[in-house]
Amino acid sequence: MTTADMIKELCEQMHISVSELARRIGQTPQNFNKKLQRETVSLDELKDIADVLGVNFEQRFILPDVDEIKKTGSEEEMILGNNIKHVTEKTLLHILGFFEEIDVPYWLDGGWGVDVLTGRQNRNHRDIDIDFDARYTESVISKLKEVDYIVDVDWMPSRMELKHDKYGYLDIHPIDFNSDGSITQADPQGGKYIFRKEWFSSTVYKDREIPCISKEAQLLFHSGYELTDKDHFDIDNLNSIQQSS
Repeated sequence: MTTADMIKELCEQMHISVSELARRIGQTPQNFNKKLQRETVSLDELKDIADVLGVNFEQRFILPDVDEIKKTGSEEEMILGNNIKHVTEKTLLHILGFFEEIDVPYWLDGGWGVDVLTGRQNRNHRDIDIDFDARYTESVISKLKEVDYIVDVDWMPSRMELKHDKYGYLDIHPIDFNSDGSITQADPQGGKYIFRKEWFSSTVYKDREIPCISKEAQLLFHSGYELTDKDHFDIDNLNSIQQSS
């Protein structure tokens, strides 16, 4: 459950709108909604929310009838002010350098991939998503463990999420470049996602060429499911790019 989801559920149970909550903590609804979309609500603001609604907040909201709305796993760590709150641009460039150093073909995906395509950081990011050549899977995992990453979620051969006390979360996705020329990725249900070669592109970000998933592919990946506010925000930024990357 994200911070935004937690706050929205709290509002539903307290029978007030998010806009009304924003006004009670002295913010405009527009500004507060932007913070929800970008996952930038601070710990102090969460405490303010608890105060104005008359509930307790102990890494979760505790309602008078003892119902709890809490964050789990990595999201709870964000509430606690852990040093893995967000993945910074500095960390991003460090991780990309790591993949280059171990000489593994990779492409940046996910939210950071969107921002790199636009040429600027537009929001905070919980993790870094990396697609890479599946032939190097064992080597990549081994090298990441050597630098103190630990496995948090293992859905291999589809994806694996690792976390690091300093660098935060890293989501890796093995991509198969098959002998028949097709490009695929295993999906968690045992099937295959099929990719097009031109989706594996690159762009220049901060005077550095970065392999990344193209705008066309990013827009396609942001479809076929119920989109979150964060997804809509990323799509708007992708659509602001004048030419496909």
